[in-house]
Amino acid sequence: MIRLLILAAFLFAPIAAIAQESQAGGNNPNGNQASLGIVPPGTSVSGYEASVAGISASGFVVAVPPNGVLRAIYVYNTTANAVTGGINIGTSSGGAQIVSAAAVGANGLVVINGSALLSPYNSATAPTPLYISAGTAWNSAVLNVRFVWDQ
Repeated sequence: MIRLLILAAFLFAPIAAIAQESQAGGNNPNGNQASLGIVPPGTSVSGYEASVAGISASGFVVAVPPNGVLRAIYVYNTTANAVTGGINIGTSSGGAQIVSAAAVGANGLVVINGSALLSPYNSATAPTPLYISAGTAWNSAVLNVRFVWDQ
C-alpha cells in the first residue's frame, strides 16, 4: 500500500505544479503550450503528457494534439469506491474507442498501455478530444488520470 501511495504521489503532481509546468512549456521541447506538455516536477520523460485530477463524472478530459499517439494512460482512484463497470475513454461523449471497461478498483492504480489501448492513433490534422465515462456508475469514485503520448 505504501508503494502504491508513493507511486501515486509521483504520478500526479499538485495542481499548482501542473499550472507552473504548463506556463513554462512543460516537457514540450518546442515550448508550444497547445501540445499540453505537463510533467510532474523532477520527472524526465520523452513524449508529451497531460494530467487531470478530481474526475468524478463523465465528460471531456483532454485533447491530444495532431499526430499524437497515445502510449499510456495512468488512472489512480483516490477513494475507497470502485468505478462500477470500469471506465471507458473515447473520442466522443460516452465513447469507448480508446479504452473499454478498464477495471478501476477502490484506491487502485491502473496502467493502460499496449494492446489495452484499442486505438492509440489520433487525427493528423486536428486535436483529438478525449472523453471519460463510467461503464455503469461512478459510485462516488474520484480519479486522477494522466495521459502520455508521442508526437
